[in-house]
Amino acid sequence: MAVTAEQLREWATNAEVGQSEVELRIVASRHYYATFHKCRPLAEARGLFTDAGGVHAQVINALTRKPIDRRLQSIGYKLQTCRNERGKADYDIDEDFTEVDSQAMKRECKAIWELVDRIGKAAPKA
Repeated sequence: MAVTAEQLREWATNAEVGQSEVELRIVASRHYYATFHKCRPLAEARGLFTDAGGVHAQVINALTRKPIDRRLQSIGYKLQTCRNERGKADYDIDEDFTEVDSQAMKRECKAIWELVDRIGKAAPKA
């Protein structure tokens, strides 16, 4: 059974009541992955993928590289920020990850979703 970016985001949003640090890390990670999957079609539409680097880096690069579209570039930079925070949540387990960190990730991801949705509404209809 497949899932959607929206379902991942819904799970992350609904899972955020009364968590331990482990749960805060998992929720932040899920917010990032939901947002990554929301952004991936925008990057794929640009057709700037290469064989170099991982798919996450390729999505971010496709959004931020030339030809420059300021809206996509903003999404790409925000997605990179979220990716960095997801790295902290997933890999830097010897450092504290707090409710503040988790909420900051949620806010940044929400901002990206809003930008992506705005672009989708502004796209010409076929």
